[in-house]
Amino acid sequence: MKFIFLSIFLSANIYCQNSFDGKVIDDFSLNPILGAHVSINEKKITFSDDEGNFQIDLLTEKIETNTEICFSHISYQKKCIKLKEFLENSTVKLSIKSDILNEVIIVSKTEKFDKKFIKETKKLFKDKTDRGFYWSEINLKQVTSIDRVSQNYLEVDGYIFMIDKRKEKNLFKKAFIIPKQVRRTEETQLQKKSHIKYSKKTGVLQHSAHSIGENLPFLYRVYENLHPLGNKSRKYNFEFLTEEEIDNETYLVYEFNSRKDISDKRTFSKFYGKLWLHKTTKTLFKEETSFHFEDLQSITMQIQYKEIDDVIYPKSIKSSVFSRKTRNLNIEKTTSSLLTFTKIDTKRRENYWDINGNGNMFFVKDFNYNKDYWKEKNLVNNPFYNKLKDIITEENEDELFIIGTSSAVYDKQHKSYKTLYPLFKEKWNNIIKVLERDLEIEYEID
Repeated sequence: MKFIFLSIFLSANIYCQNSFDGKVIDDFSLNPILGAHVSINEKKITFSDDEGNFQIDLLTEKIETNTEICFSHISYQKKCIKLKEFLENSTVKLSIKSDILNEVIIVSKTEKFDKKFIKETKKLFKDKTDRGFYWSEINLKQVTSIDRVSQNYLEVDGYIFMIDKRKEKNLFKKAFIIPKQVRRTEETQLQKKSHIKYSKKTGVLQHSAHSIGENLPFLYRVYENLHPLGNKSRKYNFEFLTEEEIDNETYLVYEFNSRKDISDKRTFSKFYGKLWLHKTTKTLFKEETSFHFEDLQSITMQIQYKEIDDVIYPKSIKSSVFSRKTRNLNIEKTTSSLLTFTKIDTKRRENYWDINGNGNMFFVKDFNYNKDYWKEKNLVNNPFYNKLKDIITEENEDELFIIGTSSAVYDKQHKSYKTLYPLFKEKWNNIIKVLERDLEIEYEID
């Protein structure tokens, strides 16, 4: 942790510093906590982001070593620690409230909380998210880390077919991604070792390329179907937080949490998040959420929306999927992804029941690194740039991507691959035909 001190008055036992950083995590899962309030002297200073990180800028404010820093969250027990203790260990662990599953949230007595506003927002949300099946061009970025050290990077420009959440209730039928251009680094030996048993059983050699975003399309489908403004809204508590001005528009920010676990064939729990709702139109502008998928994963998401023809579409989905252990290694694994919808085709596609699944996009088609295509997409401007510096430099960038993009994702001699290939090949070819027909493009098939 890097601390920037303007001066340290040891004799007076007072710290004068410009800023310091910290991280807030769940003491059981060690998952980052989104939206933890950080306060000093009962004054709220900031709150943690989707990775649990926060920074306090103090400028010329003086803080004594016995000053308490407090951390609070709607789903966790409040914790206060001395500044000296925090400086010795800047990672703060919070414990879940013991009665959180049965907790009734008492909303502060303020005119800002309006049950009618929330009720009208829920009704509007149902109409505004009636998108049908649809296509979009996308960019997908993904970094996989083990024990907080970046291991490999993957980026895809291509297309995605989004599922109609109203007509398709099966959560495992998820968006289908079709790459156009790919650049990726090969998984490290530590990554491959972490899923070696799975590889021997299935023939999957590089899990990060097989399960994009650690199943981001599936996890988004889960949240979309269990959304606090959707049909499961009665399972959530709401609390008004504040008003925010964004691009000269006023948004009401509401906090929510699930009253109990939500089951939909599988179990999802500890939903928490924030909604930014337009004060006048009541339209959902953006949201942040975190939840657990059984005892397998902890997930955080930040979703921004774009309104087109009175319907809201996801504009970007940033996710972080945290896995505490693998089957044969006691490690922490985090997959950070950013899915950006670059060109949405709003035309509704009806009765497209056969287009679903991740597409296992490297199962049928192999890709090579196109240096000329990617040279305009400088990694310096990448939102994951700080994480990429651990594995990629300007000098070795092209070499790593050439080797990585052409490296095998599957063992094509494995019996599972040989069994599934004919089925996936037929499905892939059918989807490509639909893609070419719907978007009036030509997609080259090997």
